[in-house]
Amino acid sequence: MIAAIWGRRYVEVFARVSLPSYLASGNIPSLVERVELEVAIMTTRESVALFEREPTFAALRQHCTVTFILIDDLVTDGHYGVTLTLAFARGVRSAGERQTDSWFIFMNSDFVLADGSLGMLAEHMSRNEARCILAPSLRVQAEPAVPRLLEAFDPRTSTLAMGKRDMVAMAFEMLHPTVVGKTVTQDLLAAHTYNQIFWQVDDATLLARYHLIFMLAIRPERSMPPVTSYCDYGFVPDLAPSGPWVVLDDSDDCFIMELQQTAQERELLFAGVHDPAMIADGLAAWTTKEHRAVAERDIVFHARDLPAGLARQKAALSAFMDRIDAALNKCPPIAYANHPYWSPAVRMWSLSRAEQAGTDRPASLPPELAQGEGGPSLKDGGAASIYARILQGARRRRGRGMRVALWHNQWPDIWLIERELEEIARDRAARTLVADGGDGTLAAECVRRLDATTSSIEGIGETSSAQGGPFDAVVVRLPWDRVEEIRALIARTQPLLAPGGVLRLWIHHPGASADPANHTDLFPLLVEGMLPRDWLGWTISTRLVGGRLRRLLRRLELSCLRALWPGRWRETPATLLAAVMLPFIATAMAGVNLRHRACSRVARPAFCTSILLTMRRRGDGNTRDENSP
Repeated sequence: MIAAIWGRRYVEVFARVSLPSYLASGNIPSLVERVELEVAIMTTRESVALFEREPTFAALRQHCTVTFILIDDLVTDGHYGVTLTLAFARGVRSAGERQTDSWFIFMNSDFVLADGSLGMLAEHMSRNEARCILAPSLRVQAEPAVPRLLEAFDPRTSTLAMGKRDMVAMAFEMLHPTVVGKTVTQDLLAAHTYNQIFWQVDDATLLARYHLIFMLAIRPERSMPPVTSYCDYGFVPDLAPSGPWVVLDDSDDCFIMELQQTAQERELLFAGVHDPAMIADGLAAWTTKEHRAVAERDIVFHARDLPAGLARQKAALSAFMDRIDAALNKCPPIAYANHPYWSPAVRMWSLSRAEQAGTDRPASLPPELAQGEGGPSLKDGGAASIYARILQGARRRRGRGMRVALWHNQWPDIWLIERELEEIARDRAARTLVADGGDGTLAAECVRRLDATTSSIEGIGETSSAQGGPFDAVVVRLPWDRVEEIRALIARTQPLLAPGGVLRLWIHHPGASADPANHTDLFPLLVEGMLPRDWLGWTISTRLVGGRLRRLLRRLELSCLRALWPGRWRETPATLLAAVMLPFIATAMAGVNLRHRACSRVARPAFCTSILLTMRRRGDGNTRDENSP
């Protein structure tokens, strides 16, 4: 059994609430009757002493061997999911050659188990019917739940024994707001993201479909490889790719209560109704093949016997899910390896570790991540890539530089930065520094139009005033896969800015059409690792361009471009159809692009392809109202 817990508050809650529930007679005592159990606690050196002081920890040692595995090098402020995943991976790897001969049971620090849950898990493990056993957890509000659970604690036995139906009944009284927001049979609250979907049956029964479910136990068929995704995205296909897996889909078999602060993820809720198309759109951005497969299973939580009308309610839930799947299945599943949510999170986690070490360079990677932290390629390939290079070369020969035709898919991106260059050019005395992390066209354009000083991104900060500084304008093009460098880049740029000077960061993602991630939603998740520590002293504004329709047209364009090079004569009709469609696509793209000129600064289109971040020191000679939108 692997449990990852660190920090005083979490150790105390685990030792006084969660662990006593594991020690109930139907859990660890029942488990050790069938298997040889070892508990590995993934924690920090400082937290070991906290565990040793807890009486329930001594009680645990009466049942099984307990070891501590240190994860000080993995712990950072924030980025909990990355640390947890790497800690679990380290726990599995600690078994060495025994990895493929062992069952690994994973436990979160905020899990509370109903009595008998691990006993049922042991029964499934002994059947050897599957390599993976998945189980849902049900979120509750920690603030009212913890006192109730402490009342059930028996200090004589160091146990917290609560039957499955009793614990379900208690959970129903204090369901977390995110569970309410994902319950599609009510119209009080809705959610921006639905990793689970709940369906009311009666006052003692709740149905659910889980896209994101916990991997409770795994018997690997191969050793733990380098980690390339979150544990509940990648551990099952990484460790047991051939399966099979089972789901503990009835709370009478296993019930896991998950304690969460009431305010956790409150920002994901809003007043509204549940739109299947909107739900599908959100799921399309992150669900893997495994997520979609497990969501086909009904899960039932119940505090009494199953009601007579359950089959009818299951059919109604299935019909609602069919509406979601009809839209979701139009989009291919996201690959779990180097998942678009994982790769940038690892970069931010690495920078957070570096910050703790007092450097602005990403920290060296732990062995669990070796070879596994890179992201997917963001470049369009094949005919589209050849086409893009030909057009780029033609523009350079004609002296057009960055400018593209109105029907070009990147016209809004170029328009975004062109507006800024025009504003800089209006001040003929402005001194400009440009660093182009792209194809060099921005630097060439700034030199031609603004007589700008050029620098590499890495060289910013080494550019001295003898080269033309301090500068009234610093313009930087940064590829999306380097956004983690923004904080260090701002720190190096600040000494080069003249009073009233403006830093313009153009975060450009030319391969966005081939990237499944919705970067409009992803960008806010990275802000905590991007903003300078003194960000209160900056006036910051952003503009985004993108949009679903533009993305769709670009994908159609790419499909047509690929069809222009038939591999066999039978593909000639498709080639002719592509040739006919391309002018219509170009016309539609031009219309969509024109709309961007009317977009306000508050517009936040989905699937953004470029973000313009404009920063000016507050009180640095800026005459306009610094708090104006």
